[in-house]
Amino acid sequence: MDILVDGRLKYFREQHVKKVSHVVEVVEMEADGAGTAKFAVLGEAVSLKGIRQKSMLHALRSGRCADGAFITFDENGAHLHLVELKSSLTIGKWLQAIEQFCGMYFVASAISHLLGYSNFFSITCYLALDEDKITNGISSSPVFLKTLTGGKETLGDVESWAKNVVPLPFDKAPLKTGIRINGNVDFGLVG
Repeated sequence: MDILVDGRLKYFREQHVKKVSHVVEVVEMEADGAGTAKFAVLGEAVSLKGIRQKSMLHALRSGRCADGAFITFDENGAHLHLVELKSSLTIGKWLQAIEQFCGMYFVASAISHLLGYSNFFSITCYLALDEDKITNGISSSPVFLKTLTGGKETLGDVESWAKNVVPLPFDKAPLKTGIRINGNVDFGLVG
């Protein structure tokens, strides 16, 4: 991380945006998804904590935001990592997770710009879950499996889940999933 980023971090509330070294933890406090997603990073990163029930950017139409995110830096620039924790994943919860990833994407983009980085070199989404009810065919909403007349994609965007891709505004990002044990998951070293 460069001196410019260090100098600009003072403008943010540390409970929401802070510098971390070597380990990033994203914590979900809500009872139905409580747990921690842990990541190892080389050097330092900027950690962003999501806010429940409202967006960190009040001008956004959607108030949803992922549980957290972090930005790593290397010779190529800034890399965004978006993180969401879920207990069980149905098609409805997958659509909710996409919306939460999108909300945090906007928040992280604004913060990154203020830190001096206008674009991300890469974006990766991480989803920690206890149970995958989509792949196992147990999803509670068969309506989401329907396609509109003449369309090829389902209303529940099951295709993106099957392809391990998260559709983001202006982009898409690879999705990495981790199965939680006692609510927690360790994604290991990320770049």
